[in-house]
Amino acid sequence: FEDDLHELYQMSAHMCDFESDESSFITALKPGQTFEKKWLSLSASADSISLDEWVQRRAPGHGDLMLQMDIEGAEYANLLSCSAETLQRFRVIIVEIHKLPMLVRPGRETCDAVLLAERLESDFVTVHVHPNNCCGYVTVPGTSVRVPRVLEVTLLRRDRIDIGGHSYQPKLPHPLDIAFNVRRKRPVFLDDSWRGGPPTKPELVKSLEILESFLNWQDEEDRRAAMHGK
Repeated sequence: FEDDLHELYQMSAHMCDFESDESSFITALKPGQTFEKKWLSLSASADSISLDEWVQRRAPGHGDLMLQMDIEGAEYANLLSCSAETLQRFRVIIVEIHKLPMLVRPGRETCDAVLLAERLESDFVTVHVHPNNCCGYVTVPGTSVRVPRVLEVTLLRRDRIDIGGHSYQPKLPHPLDIAFNVRRKRPVFLDDSWRGGPPTKPELVKSLEILESFLNWQDEEDRRAAMHGK
């Protein structure tokens, strides 16, 4: 990802991950790329760095930035605690959101997932959302709404959006999202309940692709069961 940004758009990239090491990278750091072996965290330890501190250190000023974040649940603390000035520096945020079953638990109106959604909604619009089928889903009690345990979300800052007053109906699942992340896991898709509108008749091609995904998964399950039986 970072190398594509460098090669295609001449963009710098600043990375941090305490569990990684520069010596194990597939490609060496390119000009404009930096790496810090640190957790992105509010901890005051020498092994951690906050989002505010990281931005101030690597990209001070007022220019637009892009944030890509996959930190296994720590996204809540980091995005909820960073300053408004830091958050608004990001034109694009690409984040994997974890632990979403908290949405169906008692007291969910004050859970981190709701608080984070409320904070991001003031400055950003969700332009893409994809359920990662790695961990399945939970069903909201008393409804048929399925909440994936992990969602991949792309947000665009509101001042970068202009749809000219036209209404737009999201496509769920989007045609490019029919394929799933983990082939050995049951496919997970977002349905009309996530669109916030009335049910729509799915496109025939999309329906067939979704069916094909389930059939491919079932074939894999049957093949593994047969191998195990032998």
